[in-house]
Amino acid sequence: MHAIPTSGFHRIRWQTAVLHAVFVVALAGAAVLPCAAWANGPWRASAQNTEHWAQMNPQERLQYQQRMRGFSRLDECLAFEAAHRDTVAARASGRERTRGSERASASGCAQLRALGALQ
Repeated sequence: MHAIPTSGFHRIRWQTAVLHAVFVVALAGAAVLPCAAWANGPWRASAQNTEHWAQMNPQERLQYQQRMRGFSRLDECLAFEAAHRDTVAARASGRERTRGSERASASGCAQLRALGALQ
């Protein structure tokens, strides 16, 4: 195995290769990190912003979140939120009311609008 050159032209080539590798890794990290941060989206549905959260199963929660993120207009979002609330409330009316059926403390549409995702 060769030793790391400590002088002359080979030293400069070695240092250039190291700097190039560091630059490539830094550039790749700068490109990947923002994508990873937005992979979950700017907004997450939760019990605090979704009425009847406890009555939804995990798949319904995921579908609800994806649908909410897909809106670009506030009126569409509010209409969906109201229809969803009525659907889940009707389904839950025959069951025992649970803590999750309480009114959400914040509207998901209002949060999305505050984030600039809705017009």
